[in-house]
Amino acid sequence: MGGAALLMERVLSQWIGGETFLSQAFRLVLTIAFALVVLAVAAHILRIREFREAIALVLKRSGSEA
Repeated sequence: MGGAALLMERVLSQWIGGETFLSQAFRLVLTIAFALVVLAVAAHILRIREFREAIALVLKRSGSEA
């Protein structure tokens, strides 16, 4: 997950250049989202029960049932 986040940050730095607050914030949000997707995919592939339980709990609390 860390490697994926680092790679995504480097790619986004080339695509979305600039050092303004908004460009940095946008890159940060996209990098975190990508890293969470990598985490979810890895947990699914590895069949980590606790991850599925945590997702189910979050969905239940938010009112969205899957």
